[in-house]
Amino acid sequence: MDLRLMASAFKKSTLLSTGVIVMALLASLMLTGCGEQGLGGATKGGKTILTVDGTLVTKNEYDKLFSTLAKQMGADKNPEMSKNPMFEMMLKQQTINNLIAMAIMGNEAKKAGIVVTPEDIASQRKKVVEQVGGEGKFTTLLQKNGISMDDFNYQMDRMALIDKIITKNNLAPTTLSDEDAKAYFDAHQAELGKPEQIHSKHILVKAMEADIRNEIQEKNKTTELTPAKLDEAVKVELAARKTKAEGMLKKVLENPASFDSLASLQNDDTTAAMNKGDIGMMEQRQTDPGYWAASAIAPIGKIYPQLVQSSYGYHIIMVLEKIKPVAPSFEASKADIKNRLVQQTKADAFGKWVDKKQAELKSAKKITYQDASYDSSVIPDMQMQPSGQPAAPKKG
Repeated sequence: MDLRLMASAFKKSTLLSTGVIVMALLASLMLTGCGEQGLGGATKGGKTILTVDGTLVTKNEYDKLFSTLAKQMGADKNPEMSKNPMFEMMLKQQTINNLIAMAIMGNEAKKAGIVVTPEDIASQRKKVVEQVGGEGKFTTLLQKNGISMDDFNYQMDRMALIDKIITKNNLAPTTLSDEDAKAYFDAHQAELGKPEQIHSKHILVKAMEADIRNEIQEKNKTTELTPAKLDEAVKVELAARKTKAEGMLKKVLENPASFDSLASLQNDDTTAAMNKGDIGMMEQRQTDPGYWAASAIAPIGKIYPQLVQSSYGYHIIMVLEKIKPVAPSFEASKADIKNRLVQQTKADAFGKWVDKKQAELKSAKKITYQDASYDSSVIPDMQMQPSGQPAAPKKG
């Protein structure tokens, strides 16, 4: 379990329910499935890269976690990020630190005789299912995030183990007072209420100038293209895309029944295209300002009669439903607030406990590196120059 990332996630997610937080963690922390050996044994022949108080950490475990964290940070969709040496060094340090934390957790549990039972896992699972809204939504979340039931149960095992370590060491309170909950409520009322939501579907014609410029340059690699000619080509293409969007708007206004077909077959929003243009229920903070402004005044169940421009391009919009904002109530929010604060307190306390244990092991020289290139204390600290290019690495 990525303990530091876990603590960070709780800090950043105080407005989410426990179940949502757990699912966010599960989506990013799939380290080893139940069919593989975890920390403490070579994972399918992987070489040992470091040892934490007798527990072996393998190259295979490192590679799997490194890849998972990189994907979580969006490196798989951003080639420039993955090629950045500073990003790679940062991710390497994070991966090593997380693996050390995992080993500490396992070792301390063994020393204290802490064992996770099937009943403990079932209890953790029940909490998540209840928090996310039932078995149906739970199954959908697992499928959406590509999480197998074996992987989910493994993570519930880790969550149960964390709870037992916290209880055994009396690291954090298990309940909080009404006064604590009321203080939080008073400070976060604007965030605890339910904001206005709009359910819509759309057809997008992408028209982002930077992307168009790159596309034209890519197509004309072998042709000399002056800045003036490039600017003109971009201008022409932007105009062509607006004309295309206007033509599609005219078509759906004349024949509203054609909306779903166009939204599926000629939609530059490929995710929405898989659902006839439907993007679901959205809050203002989740949408482009131009899109939200048009949606807020659009009639329900009818095509908005004007082309809507956003930072992504041109949209043809149909609003399906609007939900008015709801002011928060302390009595209705109290139990959820207490649960959030308990989880945050536990995560903070557990992170500090792990840090202390790691410092003790380092002092006693019980963290050793079989491969020195993974020693986070000597991984180069990449400093960025004003130009954005990394300077020569220095030892940190």
